[in-house]
Amino acid sequence: MKSILTVVLTAVALGGCAMGGTYSASEPFISEASEHRLDADGTFHTDGIMLKVIPLNYKPGLDTAGPIFPFIPFMCCRGLDRSNQSFHVVLDFHPKNEEFTFTPGDVALGIDGKNLTPTASGGPFPCGADEGRRTWCKYQEQDLQTSDLLKPVPIRRGSYILAYPVMTPDPREPFVIRIAGLRRNGQPQIVPQIDFKGVYRGFWFLFAGL
Repeated sequence: MKSILTVVLTAVALGGCAMGGTYSASEPFISEASEHRLDADGTFHTDGIMLKVIPLNYKPGLDTAGPIFPFIPFMCCRGLDRSNQSFHVVLDFHPKNEEFTFTPGDVALGIDGKNLTPTASGGPFPCGADEGRRTWCKYQEQDLQTSDLLKPVPIRRGSYILAYPVMTPDPREPFVIRIAGLRRNGQPQIVPQIDFKGVYRGFWFLFAGL
């Protein structure tokens, strides 16, 4: 066994490494009856601002690595799994100017027949996607504020976190996000209801060798 592992590690160092895996996540969509649409990346575009809603309910599956073909299983990204923790949702904003605000308390979560509002919020925080399209956000629970949730927040480019009083749902469970508090120079902006459905994804990529 030890000799096999040595051969594998040597091959990875010299020839590079392949990594692959599977996971479950929630994917956004807008009802066909709506006049609005999301782009291929799940982003909503409106005049002067781009908005993407990213639920943090990633569910890890099988991860593997190996030379050329990934065949060695290992544990990856378990820190992204928020099962049995409060549900956090990311609002990722890309405004063209500083004319926009949003009210955290006006961003409602519809799930299991309930309409919930956030109990904490914060941001903007740095968030990004890795090679497997998994979203990573750099923040701590204590970075979120529980007060002034009905106070308009100036939007800067970045990701804002909203925490809801419900356990993080499995990606297979449908839910909706309704954003009613987006304003431009004090004037309400229309954002359609964004629905979510579960998807099962796989990925594979190569690392260069020495």
